[in-house]
Amino acid sequence: MKILFEHQHLYYLPQFEPIIQELKRREVEGIYGSLSESVPELEKELFKKEMKRLDVELVGANFEPQRRRIIKDMNFDLIFVGNKTSLGAIKANNSFSIMIYHGIGLKQSYYTDLTNDMDLVCVESPVRDAQLQDMGFNSVETGLTKLDLLETMDYDSQDQPSRPSVLYAPTFFPSSLQKSIPFFKKMATYKIQIKLHHFFWTKPKYGIIRQELEDIIKNLDHVYLCPFEDYNILKHFPSSDLLVSDFSSTLFEFLMVNKPIVQATYFSRRFKYRLFPHLLEKRMDREREMMIDFALKCDTPDKLSDLIGLGLSNHEDLSSQRLNACKQFLGEVDGKASQRVVNAIIESGIPIGHRG
Repeated sequence: MKILFEHQHLYYLPQFEPIIQELKRREVEGIYGSLSESVPELEKELFKKEMKRLDVELVGANFEPQRRRIIKDMNFDLIFVGNKTSLGAIKANNSFSIMIYHGIGLKQSYYTDLTNDMDLVCVESPVRDAQLQDMGFNSVETGLTKLDLLETMDYDSQDQPSRPSVLYAPTFFPSSLQKSIPFFKKMATYKIQIKLHHFFWTKPKYGIIRQELEDIIKNLDHVYLCPFEDYNILKHFPSSDLLVSDFSSTLFEFLMVNKPIVQATYFSRRFKYRLFPHLLEKRMDREREMMIDFALKCDTPDKLSDLIGLGLSNHEDLSSQRLNACKQFLGEVDGKASQRVVNAIIESGIPIGHRG
Protein backbone atom coordinates (compact mmCIF):
# COMPACT_ATOMS: atom_id res chain seq x y z
CA MET A 1 0.00 0.00 0.00
CA LYS A 2 1.17 3.54 -0.84
CA ILE A 3 -0.11 6.49 1.18
CA LEU A 4 0.39 10.16 0.33
CA PHE A 5 0.05 13.20 2.58
CA GLU A 6 -0.44 16.05 0.13
CA HIS A 7 0.51 19.54 1.35
CA GLN A 8 -0.45 22.75 -0.36
CA HIS A 9 1.48 24.48 2.44
CA LEU A 10 3.75 23.37 5.27
CA TYR A 11 1.22 24.41 7.91
CA TYR A 12 -1.01 21.48 6.94
CA LEU A 13 1.53 19.14 8.56
CA PRO A 14 0.32 19.55 12.20
CA GLN A 15 -3.02 18.04 11.11
CA PHE A 16 -1.28 15.16 9.33
CA GLU A 17 1.57 14.35 11.72
CA PRO A 18 -0.56 12.50 14.33
CA ILE A 19 -2.03 10.35 11.55
CA ILE A 20 1.45 9.55 10.27
CA GLN A 21 2.47 8.58 13.79
CA GLU A 22 -0.64 6.43 14.18
CA LEU A 23 0.02 4.62 10.89
CA LYS A 24 3.58 3.93 11.96
CA ARG A 25 2.33 2.66 15.32
CA ARG A 26 0.25 0.14 13.36
CA GLU A 27 3.37 -0.78 11.34
CA VAL A 28 1.95 0.58 8.08
CA GLU A 29 4.64 1.18 5.45
CA GLY A 30 4.75 3.09 2.18
CA ILE A 31 4.10 6.57 3.63
CA TYR A 32 4.99 9.57 1.44
CA GLY A 33 4.75 13.32 1.80
CA SER A 34 4.71 16.00 -0.87
CA LEU A 35 4.58 19.80 -0.93
CA SER A 36 3.49 22.10 -3.72
CA GLU A 37 6.45 23.30 -5.80
CA SER A 38 4.82 26.74 -5.95
CA VAL A 39 5.86 27.66 -2.40
CA PRO A 40 9.09 29.56 -1.57
CA GLU A 41 12.41 27.83 -0.94
CA LEU A 42 12.25 28.72 2.77
CA GLU A 43 9.14 26.57 3.09
CA LYS A 44 10.49 23.71 0.96
CA GLU A 45 13.65 23.38 3.02
CA LEU A 46 11.78 23.18 6.32
CA PHE A 47 9.35 20.66 4.83
CA LYS A 48 12.22 18.43 3.74
CA LYS A 49 13.67 18.62 7.22
CA GLU A 50 10.33 17.64 8.76
CA MET A 51 9.83 14.71 6.38
CA LYS A 52 13.25 13.44 7.41
CA ARG A 53 12.34 13.82 11.10
CA LEU A 54 9.16 11.81 10.56
CA ASP A 55 10.94 9.23 8.36
CA VAL A 56 8.52 9.89 5.52
CA GLU A 57 9.53 9.48 1.86
CA LEU A 58 9.51 12.78 -0.05
CA VAL A 59 7.89 13.20 -3.47
CA GLY A 60 9.27 16.25 -5.24
CA ALA A 61 9.86 17.66 -8.71
CA ASN A 62 11.31 20.66 -10.52
CA PHE A 63 7.98 22.43 -11.02
CA GLU A 64 4.37 22.01 -9.94
CA PRO A 65 2.72 20.41 -13.02
CA GLN A 66 5.54 17.85 -13.09
CA ARG A 67 5.04 17.06 -9.39
CA ARG A 68 1.34 16.44 -9.94
CA ARG A 69 2.02 14.14 -12.91
CA ILE A 70 4.56 12.16 -10.86
CA ILE A 71 2.06 11.69 -8.04
CA LYS A 72 -0.72 10.57 -10.36
CA ASP A 73 1.62 8.09 -12.07
CA MET A 74 2.60 6.68 -8.65
CA ASN A 75 -1.03 5.56 -8.29
CA PHE A 76 -1.42 6.08 -4.52
CA ASP A 77 -3.92 3.92 -2.65
CA LEU A 78 -4.67 6.61 -0.04
CA ILE A 79 -4.32 10.37 -0.44
CA PHE A 80 -4.75 12.73 2.51
CA VAL A 81 -5.42 16.36 1.55
CA GLY A 82 -5.89 19.61 3.46
CA ASN A 83 -7.80 21.39 0.68
CA LYS A 84 -9.11 20.62 -2.79
CA THR A 85 -6.51 22.48 -4.88
CA SER A 86 -4.50 19.61 -6.35
CA LEU A 87 -6.71 16.59 -5.73
CA GLY A 88 -8.29 16.36 -9.18
CA ALA A 89 -4.84 16.32 -10.79
CA ILE A 90 -3.18 13.74 -8.50
CA LYS A 91 -5.92 11.24 -7.70
CA ALA A 92 -5.71 7.99 -9.63
CA ASN A 93 -8.77 5.95 -10.57
CA ASN A 94 -8.37 3.60 -7.61
CA SER A 95 -7.21 6.18 -5.05
CA PHE A 96 -9.23 6.69 -1.86
CA SER A 97 -8.98 10.32 -0.73
CA ILE A 98 -9.46 11.71 2.76
CA MET A 99 -9.95 15.37 3.64
CA ILE A 100 -8.40 16.57 6.91
CA TYR A 101 -9.08 20.29 6.62
CA HIS A 102 -6.23 22.57 7.59
CA GLY A 103 -8.25 25.09 9.62
CA ILE A 104 -11.40 25.51 11.70
CA GLY A 105 -11.66 29.29 11.89
CA LEU A 106 -14.31 31.76 10.79
CA LYS A 107 -14.16 31.54 7.02
CA GLN A 108 -16.52 29.92 4.55
CA SER A 109 -13.61 28.08 2.91
CA TYR A 110 -14.26 25.20 5.31
CA TYR A 111 -17.33 24.44 3.17
CA THR A 112 -16.23 25.71 -0.26
CA ASP A 113 -12.92 23.79 -0.20
CA LEU A 114 -14.73 20.49 -0.71
CA THR A 115 -15.18 18.41 -3.84
CA ASN A 116 -16.87 15.17 -4.82
CA ASP A 117 -13.40 13.70 -5.43
CA MET A 118 -13.15 13.36 -1.63
CA ASP A 119 -14.21 9.90 -0.53
CA LEU A 120 -14.16 10.66 3.20
CA VAL A 121 -14.19 13.97 5.10
CA CYS A 122 -12.95 13.80 8.70
CA VAL A 123 -14.37 16.59 10.85
CA GLU A 124 -13.68 17.79 14.35
CA SER A 125 -17.15 18.15 15.85
CA PRO A 126 -20.73 16.85 15.65
CA VAL A 127 -21.92 20.26 14.42
CA ARG A 128 -19.62 20.15 11.40
CA ASP A 129 -20.44 16.50 10.77
CA ALA A 130 -24.15 17.25 10.56
CA GLN A 131 -23.53 20.25 8.27
CA LEU A 132 -21.43 18.25 5.81
CA GLN A 133 -23.80 15.29 5.86
CA ASP A 134 -26.57 17.72 4.91
CA MET A 135 -24.37 18.93 2.02
CA GLY A 136 -24.11 15.37 0.75
CA PHE A 137 -20.54 14.55 1.80
CA ASN A 138 -19.43 11.29 3.37
CA SER A 139 -18.19 12.78 6.66
CA VAL A 140 -17.22 11.27 9.98
CA GLU A 141 -16.64 12.94 13.34
CA THR A 142 -13.12 12.15 14.53
CA GLY A 143 -12.01 15.17 16.55
CA LEU A 144 -9.20 17.53 15.55
CA THR A 145 -6.12 15.43 14.79
CA LYS A 146 -3.75 18.36 15.35
CA LEU A 147 -4.60 18.40 19.06
CA ASP A 148 -3.28 14.85 19.49
CA LEU A 149 0.22 16.33 19.32
CA LEU A 150 -0.12 18.28 22.54
CA GLU A 151 0.62 15.19 24.62
CA THR A 152 3.81 14.26 22.74
CA MET A 153 5.45 17.44 21.42
CA ASP A 154 8.21 19.53 22.97
CA TYR A 155 6.68 22.54 24.70
CA ASP A 156 7.88 26.11 24.79
CA SER A 157 9.51 25.51 28.18
CA GLN A 158 10.76 28.72 29.72
CA ASP A 159 11.42 29.91 33.24
CA GLN A 160 8.38 31.21 35.05
CA PRO A 161 7.99 34.74 33.61
CA SER A 162 7.71 37.70 35.96
CA ARG A 163 4.91 39.02 33.74
CA PRO A 164 1.77 37.24 32.53
CA SER A 165 2.35 35.58 29.17
CA VAL A 166 0.03 36.58 26.33
CA LEU A 167 -0.07 34.66 23.06
CA TYR A 168 -1.15 36.81 20.11
CA ALA A 169 -2.10 34.82 17.00
CA PRO A 170 -3.62 36.90 14.20
CA THR A 171 -4.65 35.34 10.90
CA PHE A 172 -3.50 36.78 7.57
CA PHE A 173 -6.86 38.14 6.41
CA PRO A 174 -8.99 39.67 7.71
CA SER A 175 -6.31 40.46 10.26
CA SER A 176 -6.08 42.57 13.40
CA LEU A 177 -2.28 42.78 13.16
CA GLN A 178 -1.75 46.13 11.43
CA LYS A 179 -4.10 47.95 13.77
CA SER A 180 -2.56 46.27 16.83
CA ILE A 181 1.10 47.01 16.03
CA PRO A 182 1.20 50.59 17.40
CA PHE A 183 -0.18 49.45 20.78
CA PHE A 184 2.39 46.80 21.71
CA LYS A 185 4.75 49.37 23.23
CA LYS A 186 2.03 50.23 25.76
CA MET A 187 1.74 46.63 27.01
CA ALA A 188 4.98 46.31 28.96
CA THR A 189 3.16 44.74 31.92
CA TYR A 190 2.75 41.58 29.81
CA LYS A 191 5.11 39.24 28.04
CA ILE A 192 3.70 39.05 24.50
CA GLN A 193 4.51 36.17 22.16
CA ILE A 194 3.37 36.82 18.59
CA LYS A 195 2.71 33.78 16.42
CA LEU A 196 2.04 35.01 12.90
CA HIS A 197 0.15 33.14 10.24
CA HIS A 198 2.41 31.27 7.81
CA PHE A 199 1.67 33.72 4.96
CA PHE A 200 3.33 36.60 6.81
CA TRP A 201 6.59 34.73 6.11
CA THR A 202 5.96 33.30 2.65
CA LYS A 203 3.91 35.87 0.72
CA PRO A 204 5.46 39.27 -0.09
CA LYS A 205 2.30 41.33 0.43
CA TYR A 206 2.04 40.04 4.01
CA GLY A 207 5.81 40.10 4.52
CA ILE A 208 5.64 43.89 4.32
CA ILE A 209 3.34 43.90 7.35
CA ARG A 210 5.68 41.51 9.23
CA GLN A 211 8.57 43.88 8.54
CA GLU A 212 6.51 46.76 9.93
CA LEU A 213 5.95 44.69 13.07
CA GLU A 214 9.64 43.79 13.40
CA ASP A 215 10.66 47.44 13.10
CA ILE A 216 8.34 48.39 15.95
CA ILE A 217 9.17 45.58 18.38
CA LYS A 218 12.95 45.32 17.89
CA ASN A 219 13.54 47.56 20.91
CA LEU A 220 10.72 46.13 23.04
CA ASP A 221 12.02 43.50 25.45
CA HIS A 222 8.50 42.34 26.39
CA VAL A 223 7.51 41.35 22.84
CA TYR A 224 8.81 38.21 21.14
CA LEU A 225 8.12 37.18 17.53
CA CYS A 226 7.99 33.40 17.09
CA PRO A 227 10.22 32.34 14.17
CA PHE A 228 9.00 30.74 10.96
CA GLU A 229 10.22 27.35 12.20
CA ASP A 230 7.57 27.47 14.95
CA TYR A 231 4.89 26.59 12.44
CA ASN A 232 2.85 24.63 14.99
CA ILE A 233 1.32 26.99 17.53
CA LEU A 234 0.41 24.22 19.98
CA LYS A 235 3.84 24.30 21.61
CA HIS A 236 3.01 27.75 23.01
CA PHE A 237 -0.32 26.82 24.62
CA PRO A 238 0.97 25.43 27.95
CA SER A 239 3.15 28.49 28.70
CA SER A 240 0.53 31.09 27.72
CA ASP A 241 -1.84 32.60 30.29
CA LEU A 242 -4.19 34.18 27.74
CA LEU A 243 -4.79 34.16 24.00
CA VAL A 244 -5.54 37.12 21.75
CA SER A 245 -6.70 36.19 18.26
CA ASP A 246 -9.12 37.43 15.63
CA PHE A 247 -10.61 35.08 13.02
CA SER A 248 -8.02 32.33 13.27
CA SER A 249 -8.50 28.63 14.02
CA THR A 250 -6.42 29.26 17.14
CA LEU A 251 -9.46 30.96 18.66
CA PHE A 252 -11.08 27.52 18.86
CA GLU A 253 -8.00 25.33 19.34
CA PHE A 254 -7.03 27.24 22.50
CA LEU A 255 -10.29 26.11 24.11
CA MET A 256 -8.63 22.79 24.97
CA VAL A 257 -6.53 24.45 27.71
CA ASN A 258 -9.47 26.43 29.19
CA LYS A 259 -7.61 29.71 29.58
CA PRO A 260 -8.93 33.23 28.93
CA ILE A 261 -9.38 34.38 25.33
CA VAL A 262 -9.74 37.86 23.87
CA GLN A 263 -11.12 38.08 20.35
CA ALA A 264 -9.99 41.12 18.38
CA THR A 265 -12.96 41.85 16.12
CA TYR A 266 -11.28 44.85 14.46
CA PHE A 267 -9.26 44.39 11.26
CA SER A 268 -7.77 46.20 8.28
CA ARG A 269 -9.76 46.06 5.04
CA ARG A 270 -8.14 45.66 1.66
CA PHE A 271 -9.07 48.33 -0.87
CA LYS A 272 -11.25 45.86 -2.80
CA TYR A 273 -13.29 45.07 0.29
CA ARG A 274 -13.68 48.72 1.18
CA LEU A 275 -15.28 49.20 -2.24
CA PHE A 276 -17.25 45.94 -2.17
CA PRO A 277 -17.88 44.96 1.48
CA HIS A 278 -20.32 42.22 0.43
CA LEU A 279 -17.39 40.26 -1.05
CA LEU A 280 -15.79 40.09 2.39
CA GLU A 281 -19.06 38.96 3.94
CA LYS A 282 -19.18 36.08 1.46
CA ARG A 283 -15.83 34.88 2.80
CA MET A 284 -16.84 34.95 6.47
CA ASP A 285 -18.84 32.47 8.53
CA ARG A 286 -20.87 34.98 10.52
CA GLU A 287 -23.23 32.34 11.85
CA ARG A 288 -20.31 30.54 13.50
CA GLU A 289 -18.90 33.85 14.76
CA MET A 290 -22.19 34.66 16.49
CA MET A 291 -21.83 31.43 18.47
CA ILE A 292 -18.67 32.71 20.20
CA ASP A 293 -19.67 33.37 23.80
CA PHE A 294 -16.41 32.18 25.35
CA ALA A 295 -14.18 35.19 24.61
CA LEU A 296 -13.96 38.83 25.61
CA LYS A 297 -14.64 40.92 22.49
CA CYS A 298 -12.31 43.79 21.61
CA ASP A 299 -13.63 46.11 18.89
CA THR A 300 -10.78 48.65 18.87
CA PRO A 301 -7.03 48.18 19.54
CA ASP A 302 -6.90 50.92 22.18
CA LYS A 303 -9.04 48.66 24.43
CA LEU A 304 -6.84 45.59 23.98
CA SER A 305 -4.50 46.07 26.94
CA ASP A 306 -7.38 46.66 29.39
CA LEU A 307 -9.27 43.61 28.14
CA ILE A 308 -6.16 41.45 28.49
CA GLY A 309 -5.89 42.65 32.09
CA LEU A 310 -9.57 41.92 32.67
CA GLY A 311 -9.22 38.40 31.30
CA LEU A 312 -6.12 37.65 33.38
CA SER A 313 -7.60 38.98 36.61
CA ASN A 314 -10.88 37.09 36.15
CA HIS A 315 -9.55 33.75 34.98
CA GLU A 316 -12.66 31.78 35.96
CA ASP A 317 -15.06 34.11 34.17
CA LEU A 318 -16.34 32.38 31.02
CA SER A 319 -14.68 29.13 32.12
CA SER A 320 -17.92 27.16 31.83
CA GLN A 321 -18.57 28.73 28.43
CA ARG A 322 -15.09 27.68 27.30
CA LEU A 323 -15.65 24.11 28.48
CA ASN A 324 -18.99 23.92 26.68
CA ALA A 325 -17.51 25.47 23.55
CA CYS A 326 -14.65 22.96 23.62
CA LYS A 327 -17.18 20.12 23.32
CA GLN A 328 -19.21 22.01 20.73
CA PHE A 329 -16.39 23.11 18.42
CA LEU A 330 -13.64 20.54 19.04
CA GLY A 331 -15.61 17.39 19.82
CA GLU A 332 -13.56 14.69 21.57
CA VAL A 333 -10.22 16.04 22.84
CA ASP A 334 -8.64 12.85 24.14
CA GLY A 335 -5.48 12.40 22.05
CA LYS A 336 -7.19 9.72 19.93
CA ALA A 337 -8.51 11.67 16.91
CA SER A 338 -5.90 10.15 14.61
CA GLN A 339 -6.90 6.66 15.78
CA ARG A 340 -10.50 7.43 14.84
CA VAL A 341 -9.39 8.68 11.41
CA VAL A 342 -7.54 5.44 10.63
CA ASN A 343 -10.40 3.34 12.02
CA ALA A 344 -12.88 5.25 9.83
CA ILE A 345 -10.78 4.43 6.76
CA ILE A 346 -10.76 0.74 7.72
CA GLU A 347 -14.53 0.85 8.23
CA SER A 348 -14.82 2.31 4.72
CA GLY A 349 -13.43 -0.98 3.41
CA ILE A 350 -9.77 0.00 3.02
CA PRO A 351 -7.39 -2.63 4.48
CA ILE A 352 -4.82 -0.49 6.28
CA GLY A 353 -3.10 -2.16 9.19
CA HIS A 354 -5.17 -3.37 12.13
CA ARG A 355 -8.08 -1.59 13.81
CA GLY A 356 -6.83 0.34 16.86
